[in-house]
Amino acid sequence: MDISDEMVRHARQANTDLDNTMFVVGSADEIPWEAHFFDKMISVESSYYWPDPGRGLKETYRVVREGGSAWMVINYYLDNPHCHQWGKLLNVPTHLLSAEDWIQLFLDAAFSEAEYRLIPDPTPTPEVYQGRWFSDAAELRAFREMGALLIYGVKG
Repeated sequence: MDISDEMVRHARQANTDLDNTMFVVGSADEIPWEAHFFDKMISVESSYYWPDPGRGLKETYRVVREGGSAWMVINYYLDNPHCHQWGKLLNVPTHLLSAEDWIQLFLDAAFSEAEYRLIPDPTPTPEVYQGRWFSDAAELRAFREMGALLIYGVKG
């Protein structure tokens, strides 16, 4: 699911060989699915763009079955200072929340369990970094060493 019909169209075109996959336009604020349908929900690098992350998690809770789980991977989060500059570079509204803030949003959405862990990125860092996301290779290395934030919650 993506809020952008262009991205959904691209995903459909790039994955015509997949029989068990569906791409739909939708928003985390109003997931276009019936309640208690999914066993698992996975969000990769999108939840900090949601207009209202708390509402998005309540919608996620609604569509996940009892005993099901929601998983999020986030690279833009308050606890990793090496990504804070991204907000200005993205040119769209974002939410820079801490791991504990995300846990509280899961709990507020009624998930009975919520935990997080950091997933360091062992990818070698180039000697010189010339991209737009980090000031230099040392900052990229530090970001990768801290890693992504993985959060999950269980319904029930």
